[in-house]
Amino acid sequence: MDTSPLRIVLLGKSGSGKSSSGNTILGRQAFESRLSFKSVTKTCAEQTGVVSGRQISVVDTPGILRTEEVDEQIKEVCQHALKSPIPCLFLVLLKVDRFTEEDQKIVKEIEKILGDTGIDKSYILFTHGDALKGMKIDDFIFEDEEGVLPKVLRRFGVKYHVFNNDTGSQDQVEELLTKSGHLTSSTFQAVKALMIVGIVLGVIGAMIALFFLKCLKMGIMEDSSKAKMTLSAGVMFIIAGICAIAR
Repeated sequence: MDTSPLRIVLLGKSGSGKSSSGNTILGRQAFESRLSFKSVTKTCAEQTGVVSGRQISVVDTPGILRTEEVDEQIKEVCQHALKSPIPCLFLVLLKVDRFTEEDQKIVKEIEKILGDTGIDKSYILFTHGDALKGMKIDDFIFEDEEGVLPKVLRRFGVKYHVFNNDTGSQDQVEELLTKSGHLTSSTFQAVKALMIVGIVLGVIGAMIALFFLKCLKMGIMEDSSKAKMTLSAGVMFIIAGICAIAR
């Protein structure tokens, strides 16, 4: 399991669910989150926790396009994350709702702040997933193929995920980290381990078989029972290796 640190930066307009999403990711009330007509988060704040065995730092930011001072602060945070040796993931938050002109302006500003390098490390995170009411997120996004929202998704490499912060389920967090390449699934780890075991067993079997052939050639192994046992051992290792890989 990858235990190296990861920094996640939450970006979006006021009320998009950044603080709630940060709490969902860390599995605790790390950031103040409440219903308000004004932005609850005034300055950038960072909280750290362990998620699926990996140390994760979440940076909550104020709403984009509030003031020039705030936008400059957010820009500095993003640039620091990009320059840091610690891997980073930028989450651009959008509510499951009508994609307004204000949303378009916010996303364009985020694109300017991140640049191409930052966009490559970004994921669109839809919040308030409960508003879908059983509707698939794909159907919601691509209801209008030529609409503005699908174009935004394509700009971000069609990388997106949806959160229902009301449930606080960690499964949705692990799925996001796995999809974004920042968490190796347990299934993949098990398969990888089996493949390594299979390769090792196969190599041991091949070495035993080669040793057997070399002994026969040099006339060292004349006892037929010992010869059969040696060959059988080699074949068994090879078969065990193949079975491990095939699983």
